Amino acid sequence: MFHGDGYAINNLCAANFASTTYLSLVLILSNGPAFHSFQVSYIPWAVAGTAYPGLVLAAYLINAKIAVKVALRSVPESLDVSSTRVQAVAALCVTLDDFDLAACSPEHLISLVTKLSFFQTIRVSDLDGQPLAYALAATWKLVHHVYAVARLEVVAPDDDDLSPAPESVPWHLWVHSATCFESATGRTLLLPTSTEVQDHLQTVFNYAVALIHLPHANARFLVARTLQQMYAVGVGPLPLPTFVCVLCTLAGSGDISPALASSAALTFVRVCRMYNPTTDMAPALASDDLNLTHILGFLGRPKGDGHAAAATPRRSSSSSAEVLAHLVRLVVIQRRQALRGEFANVVQGLVQEGLGGHLPPGDLNGRGQMLLDKFLGMLEVSRTLLLGHLHDSFSLNEVAYVRHLELVVQLQGTTTSVESVA
Repeated sequence: MFHGDGYAINNLCAANFASTTYLSLVLILSNGPAFHSFQVSYIPWAVAGTAYPGLVLAAYLINAKIAVKVALRSVPESLDVSSTRVQAVAALCVTLDDFDLAACSPEHLISLVTKLSFFQTIRVSDLDGQPLAYALAATWKLVHHVYAVARLEVVAPDDDDLSPAPESVPWHLWVHSATCFESATGRTLLLPTSTEVQDHLQTVFNYAVALIHLPHANARFLVARTLQQMYAVGVGPLPLPTFVCVLCTLAGSGDISPALASSAALTFVRVCRMYNPTTDMAPALASDDLNLTHILGFLGRPKGDGHAAAATPRRSSSSSAEVLAHLVRLVVIQRRQALRGEFANVVQGLVQEGLGGHLPPGDLNGRGQMLLDKFLGMLEVSRTLLLGHLHDSFSLNEVAYVRHLELVVQLQGTTTSVESVA
């Protein structure tokens, strides 16, 4: 048990408060109700002066006695506590560089892996996902140190509807302008892995892939670093959506070296070149708000960062220009996606209002007329894009109905124009 770093300072503050209060009270008495006594005799001053040290000392000791003691637990003991916050701090301690793995026995490290399994019982939203992210990173660090793990199975995020089957990106795509994973960390154990350990690491990998696609900014960097390490050592095959999230997150994080951020950005450019010539696949995957924020964070980095070593590659103008070009494409794609979503809602509303009764434009109610006007206005803005989305996303009957409405409105407009000319 210990009191913490602020124990003495807090006691001194209590003594100072007592001293100030006491001296203020003496001054009030000497200039108020007891003015005559203080003027004619030195005894009141002597009494006040004699009581002063004892009062200050008493305030210090009383505050020290009621101070709350904090239990100084080891990492294993902290992992056994039911508090999620305490468990998260213990997992964080394991992920730090000064946690000496070489000084621990294999049995001790394996027991920590077992205790870190609490990540399977907590909510993802607890503390913005950070306890879960710390537990995943700590488990990976320990397992990678102890065991010679085999390659894991690729897993796609739950919201991945861009490909029917999960496929991992090719290995060795990472641009090695920085050391991405420190292999010389006293990693000398490399015990043969068991099916149980391999399955547990697969669970960790599955959680990490799912977590990086969730809107938890603080946890996202921790998970991105873990997934990047798994990918760099050939253990964790990443599907393209996950790989793009990892690259964007690492590129824009301010908690890593500029060299690693530059590596992530250059790798993102490489991925865009590979997947982008005809499909815009990679920018489409990177066009969510957090990824755009991370890329903007990378572009906001100074070209020469004082924290980087002299031999560390810095962000070059050419790499920034390429990333900026892709960023513009991301913004355009995000705008297209938003436009498609809004257009789909309008078409769905039109179908609900009029398809059942095959209503012509003139028989639609007020809401139907408003939706029809919006439908026609959006087609004027981006006709090719939206008509393609219409045919891809709706049935033939629905497409035929809304196109019929469009044609009738156009014919009515043409007839009105001819009559006005005549």
